[in-house]
Amino acid sequence: MQHIAHVGYPVTPGTRFQNRERSWLDFNARVLQLAEDRELPLLERVRFLAIFSSNLDEFFPVRVAALKERAQAGVRSRGIDGLDAAEQLRIIRARVVELVDRQTRIFTKELVPALADAGIRFVSVAELDAAERQLCDHIFETQIFP
Repeated sequence: MQHIAHVGYPVTPGTRFQNRERSWLDFNARVLQLAEDRELPLLERVRFLAIFSSNLDEFFPVRVAALKERAQAGVRSRGIDGLDAAEQLRIIRARVVELVDRQTRIFTKELVPALADAGIRFVSVAELDAAERQLCDHIFETQIFP
């Protein structure tokens, strides 16, 4: 049987199963890849970057927290992929750092300038006039907070 190397991970000889967290991170890397795709419309790229962020926001309190609890409890049992919780956490951290660095680069170097060229700017609250602040408050109170 031939082993398939996954981007960013070492292949362990004899390992026949992919770690589920690695698999999930590979999926989210593909979402990030869509945000990098200059052939897609600008706002689609922004949407994929937001999906990537939202996915990470869900990943940590569920999957990573469970692994941290196992590692802190000293559980050294290995999963079917051959990794224990501490090893998984090290691999996850390295992969997430790489992905978030890419996310930051895409956002700051590509999307923010492209959005500005399209007339969409990021501004601070201090830059808004009273009517704009009131509109933001209204949107927050009626659409976001609920």
